[in-house]
Amino acid sequence: MQQVWAELKMLLDKTGPSRLSQRINLSLTSEANLWEGLWGEIVYPSEYEVTLYAIDQQGQTGSNHPLKLQVIGSEVPFQANIQVASEKDVYQIGELFKAEVLEQLSWEMDLYVAIILPSDDPSPQFVALTQLNQFAPLNQPSKWEVDRRLGDSMTVLDLILPVGLTPGQYCLLGILSPTQENVLTNQKRWVTHEKCFKVVQ
Repeated sequence: MQQVWAELKMLLDKTGPSRLSQRINLSLTSEANLWEGLWGEIVYPSEYEVTLYAIDQQGQTGSNHPLKLQVIGSEVPFQANIQVASEKDVYQIGELFKAEVLEQLSWEMDLYVAIILPSDDPSPQFVALTQLNQFAPLNQPSKWEVDRRLGDSMTVLDLILPVGLTPGQYCLLGILSPTQENVLTNQKRWVTHEKCFKVVQ
């Protein structure tokens, strides 16, 4: 075989999205004809459907009859959601600031985390976070680049508010946007959450 992969689908009830799927590429082990893969995102209790696919040297593709797996545990969220959080509503310059993001059911969605800057303008400026304490250029809608952990809080900011930072109201914005779509033109399909806080001298 030239390539083997598994397609894993999470089967939800009729009140939510019908399926959320992921592709997992498998690797050939030291044992003949034994392929394996590891997927660490089965964090939700649900029924899962697993289908294996393979391509041989002639380019022909085959698959097995789907297998069903049942994962038990606490209730699955109704739909994709995101929560952003900071410890307080008011911070002083020179104080430690820490913020976290929690995302659920966000397969097939990109994550964007941004800070909306203080402004009286109806179209305020923002800076996006690409990883912990790392900012994209001003007003550039860059997505979060590092590993994401569904169902588990992830720290996105952990720093001392620097001297010279403009006092005022800041808002931490979390956005889930469909993968491979322009985040600026599909706002109706966003899943968002915002946490605002004030910075004082």
